Amino acid sequence: MRLNICILLVTSCVAFAGEKIPILVTTNHFKTPQELIEYYCARDGAGFYWTGMTEAERKNLTTWKEIPSHDSFLITKQYKIVPQKTAFLDEAQIEVIYDLTDIGDAHGTRSPAAEKEYRVTFYLKKHYGRWKIQKPNASQIVPVLLESHLKNR
Repeated sequence: MRLNICILLVTSCVAFAGEKIPILVTTNHFKTPQELIEYYCARDGAGFYWTGMTEAERKNLTTWKEIPSHDSFLITKQYKIVPQKTAFLDEAQIEVIYDLTDIGDAHGTRSPAAEKEYRVTFYLKKHYGRWKIQKPNASQIVPVLLESHLKNR
């Protein structure tokens, strides 16, 4: 049992370092808004939210009523999570800045992005002691995949 926990912790740390795809979490154990956004962006960057967020993730990580659904996605070389400047007991705002290259779709079509930078401000709120993404909502959020996770670059 102790070995399994150690392996899980090592795998999680490597995933957040950007070397591997982060494992699916079925329980919201994030102690800070920053941890939640790091996980969300890593999963989004690997393509999991464009191909379909799980219902467990939606319920555990967001206050959204539905799973996001989009026909296309943005492609980024990298993203930067701006550290939170102000903290409240039960609310937070965290901005993510993406360096865009292209727009893609399920048919493999890629076209240059009209803008080179895409910014998203995530509004988080504590629900029953757990941080959850409140805004942007499911219809407003656009999936952003890391170029390094696409097969045909």
